[in-house]
Amino acid sequence: MFSMNDATCGLTYVCDARQYEMLSCLKKSGFLIKDEMDLKQELKARFGFDEFKDYQEEVLLALMAQKSVFLLKPTGGGKSLIYQFMAGREASQSPVLVITPLIALMEDQVREAKNLGLKATCLHSGLASSVKAQRYKNLTQNEIIFVSPERLLKEQFWQSWGNIKPSLFVVDEAHCLSQWGHDFRPDYTRIPDYYERLQNPLVLAVTATADSKTRDEIISCLPEPRVSFIEDLNRPELELGVYRSFDFEDKLRRLVHLLNTNVGDCVVYFSLISTLNKVSEVLTQMSIEHHVYNGKLKAHFRIMQQKKFIEHGGVMLATNAFGLGVNKKNIRHVHHFESPGSVESYFQEVGRAGRDGEKTYCELLYSDEDIQLHMDFMKWNHPGPDIIYWTYKWLKETPERYFSEGLDFIREKLNFKNRRDFRVETALNLLERYEVVVFNKDKRGIEFAPEVELEKIPDKDPKLNKERLVAQQKKLLQWVQIIEQHPDAEGKVPELQPQILKALE
Repeated sequence: MFSMNDATCGLTYVCDARQYEMLSCLKKSGFLIKDEMDLKQELKARFGFDEFKDYQEEVLLALMAQKSVFLLKPTGGGKSLIYQFMAGREASQSPVLVITPLIALMEDQVREAKNLGLKATCLHSGLASSVKAQRYKNLTQNEIIFVSPERLLKEQFWQSWGNIKPSLFVVDEAHCLSQWGHDFRPDYTRIPDYYERLQNPLVLAVTATADSKTRDEIISCLPEPRVSFIEDLNRPELELGVYRSFDFEDKLRRLVHLLNTNVGDCVVYFSLISTLNKVSEVLTQMSIEHHVYNGKLKAHFRIMQQKKFIEHGGVMLATNAFGLGVNKKNIRHVHHFESPGSVESYFQEVGRAGRDGEKTYCELLYSDEDIQLHMDFMKWNHPGPDIIYWTYKWLKETPERYFSEGLDFIREKLNFKNRRDFRVETALNLLERYEVVVFNKDKRGIEFAPEVELEKIPDKDPKLNKERLVAQQKKLLQWVQIIEQHPDAEGKVPELQPQILKALE
């Protein structure tokens, strides 16, 4: 089903893609521009495609009619083509500004845009100071710019941006806007505050997964006039299975069996990099060839691994940093060595299989430890203002201890006995992301912003943090209730995909 809502005229159109012509809905609503372009001709000339994927053309027409758009479109559906299409169409056009939380993938997004002939750049906290300065200097000479949301907190960004209205303001991974979503980012809640400073731009918010409550919150953040496009998430080509395992060795045996019996290219997802590395070592000892990908690897190595997998296939061991924006249609299997923490995360990741429409098989290797891991994740993701403050204070007072002992000395001061308690690491990541702590290129020196800059780091409200934690726990419980149904003899949970789709309504 396709749903389109116009908040300004109070009309709602729901169209079955096989029974109704999408453009007729747009014409009835007055969304088409008077001088309708031959968009397919432009698509062919600029991107080499003969046809648009579902709803790409309809979204473009709505944007060209100056309607802000919310788009829910499954993984691999071609969301990025829409804002790439809108960039660089005219020589005098201002840049497209894309807000994305995926720092590890920004350079890949820039590379993809450049391969399409677009002038592109990105800004994030992982750049060296000299590189960042050069990119700021040439910022508005680009046709598409990718920035992390916290970058908009920096006055340096606004000085470089100047008094420009972007031709399109894109909120990628828009589910991060919702405090009830599966991947809430506090910085995203500030995005509507920037509309006025950006001269009230046209906004496109895109995501692959969002339940109705999350969708409503995202749509409410878009400026009017606005429309929403909700694509059917049903993937009949996906066959989903659950293997109930007891320990690491049991999971490993099952994974090796799957890799030896499955035919076709395969992605295996992990929640922890340490588990991925451990499995990789075992597979190497067994002479099972594979690629590895995670956000901690150097950018050039990630790019090399991704390119090899796309061009030659095989087995990819990855964290969830892999797959976003990867254009590979013939992945036959997506297995999970560790369970994701929500229905949304799981369905987004298995959705990377079978984009060519051919049958696929995806298996979740599930154990009780997975649930405890995600309970820990929830705690680690919200270290709290005290831990952030003391991490900053002790780093600033004794940086030499960090270089000799790592973060263990702070963990000991905080009396953290569990080595798997990563709240200190999360606190340091936040300090780096907001550039309160800046390491030099070789990580052998640290610069510290004044203590007052700590106020820019979100998550200061204990009550709101508790509410978010409860919401995340409910999503985890919902997911556990689905997958803990007794599988049949072949390991398949009856009606698994319909239950997932129901949860995403």
